[in-house]
Amino acid sequence: MKCTRCDQEIQNGWNACPACGQKIAKKHVCQGCGNEIDSAFKFCPSCGQATTAQGAANGKPLLPDWLEPIADAAYARLGGLNAGSEAAQKRQKEWVEKGYPLEVRLKETGIVLRLVPPGEFLMGSPDEGDAPENEKPQHKVTISSPLYVAKFPVTQQQWQVVIGHNPSHFQKNNTEKLPVESVSWNEGDIFLNCLHDRLDLELGEIRLPTEAEWEYACRAGSTDSRYSTLGIGWSNDNSGGGTHPVGEQRPNAWGLYDMIGNVWEWCEDPWHEDYKGAPSDGSPWAGDSGYRILRGGSWYDYARFCRSAYRGRHQQDNRSNNVGFRVVLDLK
Repeated sequence: MKCTRCDQEIQNGWNACPACGQKIAKKHVCQGCGNEIDSAFKFCPSCGQATTAQGAANGKPLLPDWLEPIADAAYARLGGLNAGSEAAQKRQKEWVEKGYPLEVRLKETGIVLRLVPPGEFLMGSPDEGDAPENEKPQHKVTISSPLYVAKFPVTQQQWQVVIGHNPSHFQKNNTEKLPVESVSWNEGDIFLNCLHDRLDLELGEIRLPTEAEWEYACRAGSTDSRYSTLGIGWSNDNSGGGTHPVGEQRPNAWGLYDMIGNVWEWCEDPWHEDYKGAPSDGSPWAGDSGYRILRGGSWYDYARFCRSAYRGRHQQDNRSNNVGFRVVLDLK
């Protein structure tokens, strides 16, 4: 067997060519006809069944065997949510009609993810407003592909399944539902690597959201970043001094819970002092500040910090009992 890029001899079981680094295509079974096909194919050459999300225009996207659709998933209730929520959910429904499941579950972990459709939004806060300068300049960002974003922050039980221990300060008697906290960005990266190995990922990549993806998912069509946390999230105003089980407050228009409050959430990007030169395509912003982005606010913070545009930061090896994370998956 030879590498398709450099013709180097490679052995079965290798994930990449040792000479040029080219990833070695893996095989999977077509759900349409049962033939074994290259995982890089967008369509089965035998029956035409779509094999990736890009092929969804001519058929439903084929999910890898470590991902299962949730048949009874429901759309979020819109009453009382901010302006723009109805249009955002309409886009979500349009992509479900194209064949994308509304909800999927990572097998073995219990992590559930919700479909977030592609679109555009204004990231940050208006230049003339009183928001911090690090939220400016406000700029348009385009998310060009659908994403699956975790319905909840990663819980203590999910962390234990993958890593084997529980680092959280607030363990109480409900580790199944309490968000994991006291984990650094570096430890979150270890969790993702272990998850990758455990599931032998082929078609998708599980990762932290970029800062732009996080804000897009949090807003869910809303143009106003200022929320009262009452009914939406846990802050200093209502938390009682600690974390709460995920999913107890209302979700946003895309069915995502605890985006506001409970625990800050790590993002992929390094910290930048403002948005001058920020990417416009939702990709992670390169840099080496030694700090990583935190979003969403927490049980410890006042409500003014618990809003979609507010930006926080920590050194990437820092742990805190009000910091956790959630994961995203893009089928590409």
